[in-house]
Amino acid sequence: MFVKLIVLYICIVGIYAFTCPGNSLPSLTNKPKCFLFVKENQYFLKADEVCAKNGGKLVSIHNMLDNMFITQEALKSFGVSTSLDFWFGISNLFSNNWSWSDSSLYDFEYWKDESSLNRTGAFCGSILIESGKWINDNCMLKKPFVCSVPPLTL
Repeated sequence: MFVKLIVLYICIVGIYAFTCPGNSLPSLTNKPKCFLFVKENQYFLKADEVCAKNGGKLVSIHNMLDNMFITQEALKSFGVSTSLDFWFGISNLFSNNWSWSDSSLYDFEYWKDESSLNRTGAFCGSILIESGKWINDNCMLKKPFVCSVPPLTL
């Protein structure tokens, strides 16, 4: 019986044992998932390409805890002096509906207000650093961004 418990423990620990690559940080809720904060200003689609080169996508957010954590870490990484907002992985570039660049379920939103959701010529989502609220903006603006990258398995 003791041997079975040891094997079960090793299996469970093996499932959850991971480290995040480079300077990325682990999600507090969606494990295993790591967040990479990129200070280099890029257009929305170029930002997603940079994320792909790191094995990920622009980050999708599915709960308030991750939204708050990402916003807080963005403030530390980017600072309000360099940027008021940053790209994350939501857009309506390719359809009339908002969707995540990683194709995950659109099950959470935190838009600033209706006017920020329906701005003319604005199809890409960004997060306001001071509030964590979402706005849509012109995809051709250059901003810092946050990627979701896979963890390194141990």
